[in-house]
Amino acid sequence: MSTPGITVAGGGSIAVDTPAMQAAARRLDALGERLALLRGRIEGCLADPGWQGLPAALASALEAADRARSTAAELAQTRAGLWAAAERYGVVERTVAGLQQGVWASGAALVGAGTRLGMTVLGPGFVLVPATVGGLLLGSAAVGAGLRELLATGRIDPQLDPLVLADLRRALSSSDDLVRGFALSERPEDLVRDDPDSPSGTASTASALAALLPVGSLSIALRTSLLPGAVEGPGSLAGLGERTPEVDPGGTQLRLERYPLPGDRSRWIVYICGTITFSPDSGDEPFDLRSDVVGVDGRPSDSERAVAAAMQRAGVRPDDPVLLVGHSQGALDAVRLAQRGAFDVRGVVTLGGPTGQLEVPAHVPELAVEHDEDLVPVLGGLAAAGAGGLHRVVIRRSLYGGGAPPGPPLVPFAAGVKPHALTAYRETLALADASRDPRITAFERGVRPFLTASGGRIVLVRADRRVRPPRDR
Repeated sequence: MSTPGITVAGGGSIAVDTPAMQAAARRLDALGERLALLRGRIEGCLADPGWQGLPAALASALEAADRARSTAAELAQTRAGLWAAAERYGVVERTVAGLQQGVWASGAALVGAGTRLGMTVLGPGFVLVPATVGGLLLGSAAVGAGLRELLATGRIDPQLDPLVLADLRRALSSSDDLVRGFALSERPEDLVRDDPDSPSGTASTASALAALLPVGSLSIALRTSLLPGAVEGPGSLAGLGERTPEVDPGGTQLRLERYPLPGDRSRWIVYICGTITFSPDSGDEPFDLRSDVVGVDGRPSDSERAVAAAMQRAGVRPDDPVLLVGHSQGALDAVRLAQRGAFDVRGVVTLGGPTGQLEVPAHVPELAVEHDEDLVPVLGGLAAAGAGGLHRVVIRRSLYGGGAPPGPPLVPFAAGVKPHALTAYRETLALADASRDPRITAFERGVRPFLTASGGRIVLVRADRRVRPPRDR
């Protein structure tokens, strides 16, 4: 069986399984199935009365059955050992990642403290020194990444380099340490603590950025359409991806599927599209840059309010079980809705969302799919650690495997769209369906009532801001 080309982390474990480990585990599974089939055939032969008159053949068959059983037990032990090795590998990798982040945070805090000290002794102009040094370092790093990409792949696309994106993720996660270092308030525990909601964390930064953007609307207008006929459940993770709306300016942003339950209740799957426009003044489009920033800030964004209003309009009751599926900005809205607790969310699937440091309630299983070359998940910072991050199952995939992506050479960002595209995430979900990783299987088992539901109805929703008319002069 071929490797699915994905890695899995989280889900109550800090193991990180390489594709080679996954392939080996699947081969052991296949061998175990063949041994079980062989043992069944041998035992079937032993039950035949004709074998009783052949003592030598009967003894050989009994010995073969015993060997099949013992070999099956050894395979099971080997497979368990493989997973144990993956666990230990995960412990080491998580420890190394923590040390790397600690180094980044310490460096940021020292730079902040050094800048504060220099400004105190030499005056405000000293701030130009670390700014100049930082600019030179960033410039040389960008040039180095570009040259490395050019020599390795014949093109310049450093934004697709997983190493560059990993460093950017650490740098963004250390920005609060820089601010606390400047304020001389950094503590040892701050170097390794997840603190996106701290006064200098990502939420505060997003709040400051949101203040620079045009004010959103106080109300949302909805246009809904009920499609004729019944629909069956998506059946798989790939089915969830296929039903998630594509980005379509002026088109459908939300798809809601309603499956009947006894007692006038319903089971719902809500699919949420990604950012439709990055214009700072997008008019009536709620799935825009401002909603992205406000969503990171933690306040209900216009896009999140549109999803909640659409769910209420469609008839989602507080006790109706709901599965949320979102791509990009839709992933951010899905996680925020799960955090609010206004609906009975039974699962969340995020595709390329900036949600790494956002924790859903412990009783809500979360499956996060991210591509190594996708910039958007990087903007969410390092994934939450501790109890809040352990039940988050993360599926990772490298689209290019370190090789040259398709497209014209020497054109920055030429191939940067595909890693975030919904079509690429649909492919990754299909690979996840083919995986036998126990954490993916456990998540699928938890949301199986949604995947296998029947007799559903489809509601498509278009949400618009109610734009205030300009005042007369």
